Amino acid sequence: VYYVDHNTRTTTWQRPTADMIEAHEQWQSGRDQAMHQWEQRFLLQANSLTASDDPLGPLPDGWEKREDPKTRRVYFVNHVNRTTQWEDPRTQGVSDQPLPDGWEMRFTEQGVPFFIDHSTKTTTYNDPRTGKPVGPMGVFGVSMSYERTFRWKIAQFRYLCLSNSVPNHVKITVSRTNVFEDSYQEIMRKNAVDLRRRLYIQFRGEEGLDYGGVAREWFFLLSHEVLNPMYCLFMYAGNSNYSLQINPASFVNPDHLKYFEYIGRFIAM
Repeated sequence: VYYVDHNTRTTTWQRPTADMIEAHEQWQSGRDQAMHQWEQRFLLQANSLTASDDPLGPLPDGWEKREDPKTRRVYFVNHVNRTTQWEDPRTQGVSDQPLPDGWEMRFTEQGVPFFIDHSTKTTTYNDPRTGKPVGPMGVFGVSMSYERTFRWKIAQFRYLCLSNSVPNHVKITVSRTNVFEDSYQEIMRKNAVDLRRRLYIQFRGEEGLDYGGVAREWFFLLSHEVLNPMYCLFMYAGNSNYSLQINPASFVNPDHLKYFEYIGRFIAM
């Protein structure tokens, strides 16, 4: 049996309770106001963008940028010779040289070119033929198209953190000697709505107020424990570095999927 929330268009295995419904109503009532405040703070007024906001600058005379209403793909109209094309006329003169082996050039939905290195499976805004970024540079010394996208992601991330927060706090009590298992039991028995509340961490035998310092210490201790290869959940990616990857043998623990869910919840907190 599972439950469907038609308000948020989500499903859950947990039976809805009065606290969950009340928390959703509080979140919904403050969402519009929070969105407005966040847009004012980070200037995310997407509907007020002008041609000067385009990362590649204005189009040449006689050109117009349009969007296909069905596919949402951007195309360009040349009113001088009455033709249309998918390629941005501002990037056609980037370089006539062929790309190096293993490289490919693609375009974002806004028509900004980027390059894919299939040998390393990485992407970049720097043209591998010239070593320079395509388009004008931003204030941080990188391509303006990348900078604008990255700054938008940061602002959107902060807005989502604010808009999804829930009033009051959630209390988690653990012992220092068993912080991994105690945290697992505390986090997994709480529903997702409760985990959006402000954390109130308490170590057993150390009663006191948590103004953030105890929570930071708990994050520090637990982050070291959850990534400990001795739990067989993660392993070192190689002998020459300390990068970690999921251990293929983690199935030896019959509850390994629950532990990965627990780690995901902890990271999201």
